[in-house]
Amino acid sequence: DEASQLKTNFLSNMSHELRTPLNSVIALTGVLNRRLAGRIGAEELSFLEVIERNGKSLLNMINEILDIARIEAGREDVDIASFHINDLIEDVVEMIRPQAEQKNIRLLFEPLESSPVIASDAEKCRHILQNLIGNEVKFTENGAVVVAVDTDGDNLSIRVTDSGIGITPEQLPYIFDEFRQADGSLSRRYGGVGLGLAIAKRYALMLGGDISVKSRQNEGSVFTLSLPLRLDAGRRETRQIGRAHV
Repeated sequence: DEASQLKTNFLSNMSHELRTPLNSVIALTGVLNRRLAGRIGAEELSFLEVIERNGKSLLNMINEILDIARIEAGREDVDIASFHINDLIEDVVEMIRPQAEQKNIRLLFEPLESSPVIASDAEKCRHILQNLIGNEVKFTENGAVVVAVDTDGDNLSIRVTDSGIGITPEQLPYIFDEFRQADGSLSRRYGGVGLGLAIAKRYALMLGGDISVKSRQNEGSVFTLSLPLRLDAGRRETRQIGRAHV
């Protein structure tokens, strides 16, 4: 337990120390990019764009490490507020749409005719959806990613379906583990450190819900986020979350 706590503190402190200079690199690169546009050659300008893009990618990885360290340290708070789930999903879909268009795949949202009002933590819901939808766009080379929402009594379900590479039965039980991807070669091909789904799973549990997945290799996957329509602060998940299996 002591070693685990020391690891958590180290990750948290190092993430903070790394983010400060990295934010400066990204900001200054953006300033140079804007000021030097039209004054230097296109090739030299593209170098600045590469620095900025890679800096943002590295910052995202560091933020994920900081998120998982904060969760393990029990420092995550849940802020409950009412919001329309259709609006939140639409915002996330529009944010990720350029990535889908760059890969020539369709990103579709099928909302309920009457947008359900949910009482939960909007930012954590947003984070979960960004990971689920972004992940499926990332691992889909052709076809479509479809987001659909439905209600059943006091519960809400959001399904994200893709026509991507899928997951083998052997890999399926471990996809929510920290620092794990379905296949070691995927981290080299698609990038990332394997924390996105682990964080999404933990946030879902904190909000009184869960994430399940069905998948077939080379046929695609369906991730389903289940949440209560009204999160009672006294009933929300508080236990230490260990390895999460499907």
